[in-house]
Amino acid sequence: MTHKIHDPVTNEVFDTDMSAESHGNRSVDFSKIHWVKKHDLQKFTSLVEDWDKVLDLWCWYWDASLSVLESWKNIKIYALDVSQLQLDRMKQYISNSLLEENTHSQSLNIDYKKWSMIDLPYDDWYFDKILRKMSLHEVDKYAQFLAMKEVYRTLKKWGLISLREIFHPNEEFQSFFQDTVRKKDDLSWFDTQVKNRYFFTWNEFQKNVKDVGFIIHNEFDINSRFKTRIRLNQELWWDEEKLAEWHQYIRSLIEGKDDEFIKKIEYKDHGDNIEFNILQKKVVQLSK
Repeated sequence: MTHKIHDPVTNEVFDTDMSAESHGNRSVDFSKIHWVKKHDLQKFTSLVEDWDKVLDLWCWYWDASLSVLESWKNIKIYALDVSQLQLDRMKQYISNSLLEENTHSQSLNIDYKKWSMIDLPYDDWYFDKILRKMSLHEVDKYAQFLAMKEVYRTLKKWGLISLREIFHPNEEFQSFFQDTVRKKDDLSWFDTQVKNRYFFTWNEFQKNVKDVGFIIHNEFDINSRFKTRIRLNQELWWDEEKLAEWHQYIRSLIEGKDDEFIKKIEYKDHGDNIEFNILQKKVVQLSK
């Protein structure tokens, strides 16, 4: 399904086009939605060492690759995403950032590829480390299992994978968050996300990685707060009416929750912005 969108900043008109396992023309700068503190980013990339061959899987969060390039000189990064738009934006961002730091030659250490994450175009035991940031939930439960199998296949025997994800502590928090995000995706015409996205619980994730063959090597908690208004420009197409409709939907969800739930997520309704804690976001490192 396609929709015409007018960008009031650039005055451009373009189509959104959602295809399977793709973000189509979902032109989102995720750095403006998911702010990442420097020490959290360091936890996420801490397993990488010089001379590593690293896969940045679904690399729309380009701060991970940039952090690795800034830390190590003899590194090779393979950046893979299903969206050519996001790959192009990453190239530009990485190039500009390294140019400012007079280390532009480091940008030559990245190989960009548009491809699916459930059928990786790499040989068995190819990578030393794999970085996967906020991407596993973008596909359905079965595709998540296939994606983790591919990561296992392409990781070397002593390799490690670092994931930054949302791992809900139970089904009540999962349902509230899933319904909240699905409504936003519906208002944004992100048809593929409405259909496929699945935000798993911590227990579901643990079972998934165990069935694939991984062992949880390490984990770090990350404090994260969900704020609706920062998604107005990036995902709701500058439409205040859509934001208001989303708020009404979230309020209807909250009406059915008890005081303990509301206190736990520290829910705040400011009228033009709703915010709450995400329970729970982690960096998890896995080994074979």
